[in-house]
Amino acid sequence: MQIGNYLLPVLETQKLSLHYLIGKFKEDGVGTSANDFYRYVSSKMSDETCHNVSKETIDQADSPELRYGRIPASKVHAAIQCNTLEGCLAESNLGAKFKVTKQ
Repeated sequence: MQIGNYLLPVLETQKLSLHYLIGKFKEDGVGTSANDFYRYVSSKMSDETCHNVSKETIDQADSPELRYGRIPASKVHAAIQCNTLEGCLAESNLGAKFKVTKQ
């Protein structure tokens, strides 16, 4: 029998994952803007916590939860080269699927 992840305790490293923070931000109802989210995330992080997570997740293959939503250099380069609003970096980074249509 398998136990769903929702029954397991949340590890400290998972509490800094983008997926977890977005869910908690929405659940806590502390705002809707990017600035609200930035303030919320900043309040959840300390230098010590970030340092510990960094040490624990040096090998990305060991931390798929913290890989989700990451922005590698190739995505930054693609965003800089992009001249359109379609294919938003945030949407592609969070796993959205895009279908190009002709207008």
